[in-house]
This record gives sequence, structure tokens and C-alpha cells, in this order.
Amino acid sequence: MRQRVSCGEAPSEWYRADGTTVACTEKVKVLNENWQEIRAMLQDAMDDAVLMGCTEKQFREEYTRLVASITSDYAEQKAQTRPAEDFAVLKTDHIVLTVADLDASIAFYSKALGMKAVTFGAGRKALLFAGGKINLHEAAGEPILPRAKTPQAGSSDLCFLVNKTPEETVAHLKACGISVEEGPVRRTGAYFPLTSVYVRDPDGNLIELAVEAEDD
Repeated sequence: MRQRVSCGEAPSEWYRADGTTVACTEKVKVLNENWQEIRAMLQDAMDDAVLMGCTEKQFREEYTRLVASITSDYAEQKAQTRPAEDFAVLKTDHIVLTVADLDASIAFYSKALGMKAVTFGAGRKALLFAGGKINLHEAAGEPILPRAKTPQAGSSDLCFLVNKTPEETVAHLKACGISVEEGPVRRTGAYFPLTSVYVRDPDGNLIELAVEAEDD
């Protein structure tokens, strides 16, 4: 079953593949059936995840990210037919950090934060993590153009969602010899309230490591 819609308008009618219309009561029935199937699949997926050692909270976080990804993909598809005046940013592809010491930065982000160091292009360095990428520019190196007007190491403030509780995050950081700047503290995130732990990377950038805050 599919919807016949005009660009930028809510669907006024639903049509079957043969072109006949669908009654309102049938639309509700179909939607309910779809949700029942989705709930059943989610329950099966959660049961499997728990058997493999995943907590219900971790599963909920992964589900939240999955829904965000699906809705982002849908927005991307809609953007292909969106009028120019409705131009919108969909999501971040990568960010760039200017660093004083490539090796020190790679060691911090890969060993302490679990990112994957990669080489691309003409020997450029980057860090990969779930949902994003950090390109590294060495402050004293050959300028990579185009670039920010006044690139400077230590001027960034970044927030990453992590897969550990705040207490586990603090313990992990201490085991890595990294001092906690502040936290755990409550913060406001882009998608939900956060509980955050703050540290600094080798250049002094403020790094926020956060999880969805639990209800009080």
C-alpha cells in the first residue's frame, strides 16, 4: 500500500496499487497491524540483545539512534524534492580539529575514546567513530585548503554520546590516566537530557562524554 502525495503537502488520500482509494477505517487497521509487527520484531531483537549481554538501557539507546538514522534518511529523501527555499542541514558528516601533535591526539582519541585512526588522501589523518569522523590538521604542518580563517589548537568544545554509564566512564578515564574536568553532571542535549563527564584532550579541547539521563 502506498500514499499519493504532493510535494510539501500532507496526504489527502491513500491509494492501493490498483489505484482504488482506501477507507479511513482500513487505514487505521493497516497502521495498527504495522505497529504490531514492529513491536513484535523489536521484542525479538531486545530478547536476542539481552541474551548477548546487552542491557535494556543500552538497547533503548541503540533503538533511539536507529530511529534517528531512519528519520534522517527519510528527511534526506524528502530533500530531493524539497523546494530551494526549504533547504535544510540533515546531519554532520565530519568535523576538523587543528592539533599541535598528531601522534598525541591520535593516541588520546583511539586509546581513551575507542576511535579508529585512519589515513586517507595524501597521507592525511582522521579518527572514525559510530556516526562520524574527525579530520586532524596539524597546526605546524602544511596548510590544507580551504580551511578555517584562524585555525587554533585547543579552541573546540565537543560532545560525544558513549556506551557506558557515567560511573563506568569515570572509572575508564582514570584507568587511562585522564583527569576528569567535571561530572557526572546533568546537561541538555540535542535529542534528550544528558548526564555528562568532561575531560580535556592533549590540546585542551573540552570533551563531553555523555549518555541519556535517567529519570529522577
